[in-house]
Amino acid sequence: MAVLYQATFRIPAADEVSFSDSLLESGAESVSIAPANSGREVYVHAIVDDIGTLGDKIPEAISVVRLEEDVWRNRWLQHYEGHEVNDDIYVYPVTASAPLSKDYRYVLRLDPRDAFGDGRHPTTTLCLTLLYELLSPLTKKERREKHLLDIGTGTGILALCASLMDIGDIHAIDCDETSIAMTRTNAAYNSVRNISVSVSDIGGFAPGKTYDIITANLLTGILQEHLEKILSLLEREGILIISGISTRWEQEMDSLLRTKKIPVQKKEIREGWVAYVLRP
Repeated sequence: MAVLYQATFRIPAADEVSFSDSLLESGAESVSIAPANSGREVYVHAIVDDIGTLGDKIPEAISVVRLEEDVWRNRWLQHYEGHEVNDDIYVYPVTASAPLSKDYRYVLRLDPRDAFGDGRHPTTTLCLTLLYELLSPLTKKERREKHLLDIGTGTGILALCASLMDIGDIHAIDCDETSIAMTRTNAAYNSVRNISVSVSDIGGFAPGKTYDIITANLLTGILQEHLEKILSLLEREGILIISGISTRWEQEMDSLLRTKKIPVQKKEIREGWVAYVLRP
């Protein structure tokens, strides 16, 4: 396991920017600032893999703390209490200490460590919102009869949302073994038992069945390369939700969908990212 170090410095507040730049130029992985009691000074915390890389130009640190990589990577969780997707959905990290401020219909308990984020990325919230809008008008019976495939599941958040919203049969795949392990862990946190998972990329995935709903939050290039394969897994009159597409590639994706004559039921853009609801 890799070891990192946190070096802490106390400097005049007026030197904050130039000193931070010097740390980064000297090899610091990251730099954060905290006010000192005097108000005229600040504490600067630098994360480095070798304290010697900071060089002679950097004043002596007031403290140096050794950090295991997994501890450093997850330090941000100390202040993360989750986030609201909409009035009905809240993503609540299992590391949180504060209770929820109100009742939500669907609370997704998520361990955001080690597998692609905490669900706040715009593409994830777009997919969650579009999935919610798709499923909300259906009766519980109609939902239970649906089969859903989540491609590139990450932490399993879309599959978990589908399960809490009563989808009866769910399969989640990812080419990363850590993601699949975390999906299983998160399913247990949510007392969910109807999600089957497997390590697979989309090209090699052969389930021998089709799905009523497919969610695919993937990179644009992967979506473009495997769109035909994804469509082949979709039930006739099924629905495909895709995202992971930067607005930089929006016109290219629009053109591809037009060329393949794939009807776009809905298109949403948020913070420079695009999601589509497709009804091939």
